[in-house]
Amino acid sequence: MGRRKRKSDKPTEETSSPTPTPRARTAPSARRPHPAIPQIRRITTDLNNLVTEQEASVLSTPLLFNPPSIPDGPPHLPLLRNPKFAHYEEGLMRLMDRFDSIDSDGVAPVREARKEGIAKVQAYLKTLDDYKAKEAERWLKEREEGANEEVRGEEVWTEEKNGGRDVVVVGTGRWKIAGAFIAVGFILAGVLLGLLLDYSIMLDDIRDALSF
Repeated sequence: MGRRKRKSDKPTEETSSPTPTPRARTAPSARRPHPAIPQIRRITTDLNNLVTEQEASVLSTPLLFNPPSIPDGPPHLPLLRNPKFAHYEEGLMRLMDRFDSIDSDGVAPVREARKEGIAKVQAYLKTLDDYKAKEAERWLKEREEGANEEVRGEEVWTEEKNGGRDVVVVGTGRWKIAGAFIAVGFILAGVLLGLLLDYSIMLDDIRDALSF
């Protein structure tokens, strides 16, 4: 009778599974930014492009004004007569509205970026306001100088009479030319009337002489 085969005393090797490697945590700085941050960056890029393309041309173009609607009031800036200025100002205001429409959701970086963008737009708008005030001052000064020039250009006619001088002053502005024609007309009419009287007297003398 054969011997029973004994179980091997050699321990059975168990297959060991590899220890799982812990997943690396994402650092806070590498997290995805708030959705408003890229939006603010796009608006800032549009602002820089607008300023680069238009500001220099706007600030070198003289502004055209209308007279003030009330005495001693500021001159009126008609936008239709100043299209460059109006278009640039409107572009800045639209960018301001885009910054204002961003909701920061209480996130500090978004709030600071939004605040910085608004401050930039306000600075460019102040530059426009300063230029407008400077141009209004220039317009008022030129207008005042033009009025003074009309007064200095007042015409004066004199007429010699009995060793003295009778002075006739003609008004300024549009009435100056009309006044000159009226004064000359009166003088010519007087001279012509005198000639006619002299001619009539001379004819009477000739008739009297022929009657004899």
